[in-house]
Amino acid sequence: MPSIATYLRLRPSTKPSPDFEVTEDEPNVLKVKVPKSDSQDADTTQQFQYNFRFATIFPMDCSQEDVFTAVGERVCKRFLEGYNCTIFAYGQTGSGKTFTIEGTSAQYEKRGLLPRCLDYIYSALKEQEAEAVTVAVTYLEIYNDTAYDLLNASSGANARLPKVSVSDRGTSCVVHNLTQHPAPSLDVAQNLVFMGRTNRTVASTSMNLTSSRSHSVFTLHLSFKRPGADTIVKAKLNLVDLAGSERVSKSHAAGQRLQEAKHINLSLHYLEAVIIALQQQSSKGGSKKHIPYRNSLLTKLLRDSLGGNCLTAMVATISSVQSNKSESVSTCRFAQRVALVDNDARRNEVLDDKTIIKRLRRRVAELQAELSVAQELAKAAKGSEEDDGDTPIDRAKCANLMKAYVHGKVRDPLAAVTQAKALRYCFDILRQMVLEQRAQVDELETSVAEGMKNKEQLQHLRQKFGVAKARMRNLESRVVKPTKYGRSPTKGPPTRTASKRSGGSSGSSTATSSTSKSSSRSMTRSQSDASASQRSQSKPRQRQARVRPEQHRQQQAPGRRTKKKQGVNKTRAQRTLVLLGRKEQELLYALEDISDKVEAQRQVVNYCQKYAQHRYQSERMREREMQEDQAQLAAQVIEIQNGRLELEDALGLTFDDVVAEAEASSSTSRRTATSASEPRRPEQAGIQRSKTFAGASKSRSSAGPAQMEEDPELLELKRREQATKDRLMALKRDMQADQAKQQQQQQKLKRKRKDLSTA
Repeated sequence: MPSIATYLRLRPSTKPSPDFEVTEDEPNVLKVKVPKSDSQDADTTQQFQYNFRFATIFPMDCSQEDVFTAVGERVCKRFLEGYNCTIFAYGQTGSGKTFTIEGTSAQYEKRGLLPRCLDYIYSALKEQEAEAVTVAVTYLEIYNDTAYDLLNASSGANARLPKVSVSDRGTSCVVHNLTQHPAPSLDVAQNLVFMGRTNRTVASTSMNLTSSRSHSVFTLHLSFKRPGADTIVKAKLNLVDLAGSERVSKSHAAGQRLQEAKHINLSLHYLEAVIIALQQQSSKGGSKKHIPYRNSLLTKLLRDSLGGNCLTAMVATISSVQSNKSESVSTCRFAQRVALVDNDARRNEVLDDKTIIKRLRRRVAELQAELSVAQELAKAAKGSEEDDGDTPIDRAKCANLMKAYVHGKVRDPLAAVTQAKALRYCFDILRQMVLEQRAQVDELETSVAEGMKNKEQLQHLRQKFGVAKARMRNLESRVVKPTKYGRSPTKGPPTRTASKRSGGSSGSSTATSSTSKSSSRSMTRSQSDASASQRSQSKPRQRQARVRPEQHRQQQAPGRRTKKKQGVNKTRAQRTLVLLGRKEQELLYALEDISDKVEAQRQVVNYCQKYAQHRYQSERMREREMQEDQAQLAAQVIEIQNGRLELEDALGLTFDDVVAEAEASSSTSRRTATSASEPRRPEQAGIQRSKTFAGASKSRSSAGPAQMEEDPELLELKRREQATKDRLMALKRDMQADQAKQQQQQQKLKRKRKDLSTA
């Protein structure tokens, strides 16, 4: 709902106070400085600063044309569109309210809002192509809380003005004994305005020589009809010049002027009470609250303008003199409260009575013609029934005739029916056929919708399968590890790292273990040579046993140089493996996050499908986009897992082993940096591996299947994967069958619709 627009106008003064300030950065904000204490002995440096915001602030040197362009022209445009509008001026006595609304007749450029609005409206009506344009004018004043008609023709210069009464009618008011004068032209309207200004009560006070002692309300009523429309647009424009509030201590009013000041201040007090109640009602979200419109006659007349069906604009006028600072601050505070009031403005259109009468007459004629035709048909049917008598109906012939008509074989089936009873029976058969066809169409549409739902479920299951497959590969990479190059989850610790875990042994035990190792190596070499010779003699076609690199180097001649076996770059491969592992972990976390989001979005879609159909399509599209992102992320995870597994096979190490080795090396380097003089521990020498990466990969490939068979968790994961694949294949087969069935049903549906269209 639009709020009331508030404007501020500063009265020109020769000695303006420096406490009133409007900056160029904020041209619509008035800054007023007020001391903290009103006593004369108070410190003037301690001041408050009030910031009052308005739609537009008119400076002291602004013209009447500027005020009309900003306020009157905007209101007049909405008035010509069919809206009720109101402009009222509020402020201290002598601040320029009457000058803003009415202006002066001495100079043409100093006309106020009232004559300028009339000129604009009549010029616009001449340019519009409207029909049945009527303009009427009313002008009243409220003097001492009593309303008087200012446009009474019988009132002369000294005649008493007739009183006007106001009564409530629902949410608006009705004015009795108020004359409404037609104003077909601008000259007539201006003459009526001049007559009302002449009859208005004006007196001289110490603050204003021509002070208005009453509130005046000028109303312009407009009604017109647009070409070709059945409605009439009705609107009214109110221009209200409120009497200024005054302090008796400054105006020194006495006698009749004092009574007038009491009634003026009391009516403005009731107006402020209405504004405060409307502000509280707007702040509470439109909850109903008692608005004291009946306290005064002014608030009754302004009931539609304040919180009703009206577009309202307020012009607050203040004086920038230091002596009037308190009244100016009070006026600005009142304007801020008015700006918070919401109105319910709407275009006023009513149906034209003449148009309604013409439409009803046309409808009566049509109904009479239809009634006469129906009566003639009834007479003819009654005569045919009397002629038919008890002649039996050939039901089989009627059924075949309707079937032929539906299939397009017969163009005019009524020509073959001569009996009235047979004709009614043919229509009954045709209606039954149409209902059966409609039921079949509904059944086919239901089956097609179910097939589409199964298709969406299959797509969702595919996405779930991709996510489960990615998670299974991640678990498989963590469970299956090489048995000789790291810790195995099923077997005990490897023998190569035994010396590392026995870090507290002495030097003699180390020497003994080294001699035992050398003897065991020599025994192993001799046993392997013997077994190799036996296998070569017994099975000459079988591949010979592999000789370890260190054994091969010991068997070769001392002077012969051996060519090193080519392997992968260990440092670069380990770095790549670490990067791949970390990227995989990030993607897995992201995949779990987007899976949770997809599940939450699915719940939102289900809720919208049941309770919010207007949001179902948008939420459904969002769910599909999230599912596509989930599938793409799952594909990236699978691709990175494949690369990591290949790199682990080539390197002979897993991601966890590489990370642990890197942490161990970093901690070792830190310890060696702090204690460089300490001797090297024996377990650190056993960290280096003697096998090549090719041999490590082969040993891992030979030990991998046995370890996978022994791990129950991996077997369970594979079993679940196989079950999911089987279920996916079954769903694919069901989906193909459903698609074939849907195609048949759609073809059948097309044929049925074609038959119905021909019928």
